[in-house]
Amino acid sequence: MGVTTTTEIDLPPLTDPQLEILSIDEQPDRCWDVEGSPRSAKSWGIGFLIWKLAYKYPGIQIFYSRYLDGGLIQLRDIWSKVSVHFPPYLHPQWNSKDECYDFPGGKMIGEVYTGSRVFLSPIKSTEMDAVHSKYKGKTLAVIVVDEAS
Repeated sequence: MGVTTTTEIDLPPLTDPQLEILSIDEQPDRCWDVEGSPRSAKSWGIGFLIWKLAYKYPGIQIFYSRYLDGGLIQLRDIWSKVSVHFPPYLHPQWNSKDECYDFPGGKMIGEVYTGSRVFLSPIKSTEMDAVHSKYKGKTLAVIVVDEAS
């Protein structure tokens, strides 16, 4: 008889937009535009969704960006605030070479990581002509642009 283990994830009370965001992967639509009132914690909802996807679909590759100057600082701030709701052994490790978070459970085979990954990248207003260069060459299942105009 196998041993069953459970993971306790301590999510805070969620807003209606966050609850809607967390069900995106259960809907048939492929593209989503998440909108709502300011300060309704949509960015946190996206952060929770990214963690959910990383564990629900092992090996998934996600591009997480923010369209604002200073976006990388804001992305990392949101990421760190969301991460405290997950046990430390579930936390991904920052991979500075590939500029992404590598989630536990994968391994490096040559230059390829087999586990889930989240690439963080800002999209600055001065880079709009070359926005696709941010993720060109990556095999991605999900692209998130927070604060898109």
